[in-house]
Amino acid sequence: MKPLVATKPADKITVRAIAAKAGVSERAFYNHFENKTALIVWVFAQQVWRCAESTIYAGGSYYDFQLQCFKVMASKSDYARNIWLNMRGRDSCREPYCNALVEILLHVLEQRHGAAMIT
Repeated sequence: MKPLVATKPADKITVRAIAAKAGVSERAFYNHFENKTALIVWVFAQQVWRCAESTIYAGGSYYDFQLQCFKVMASKSDYARNIWLNMRGRDSCREPYCNALVEILLHVLEQRHGAAMIT
């Protein structure tokens, strides 16, 4: 997806183009993702998980985690800006991004402090 986003607005990229760039069929794409928004959110979640693994799960602080997330987003700023600005309406990533981040943070908190503290 990232090479495609470098060439055109995210809302103009089709699942057909994503599948072709990945070397898979559209059917294979849909076996894994509901739509391109789901793919984008999955990529985002993977990046956040890597930040958590390299900070919180390695004994770092929540501040370290947030700082690492911001560094990753800044290093991919053109990609992130394209996604954030061009995916609108039913394809908007804003709510799914926020939901994915909350789910990951809740998981981290549960792992570190136990479920009783979260509820």
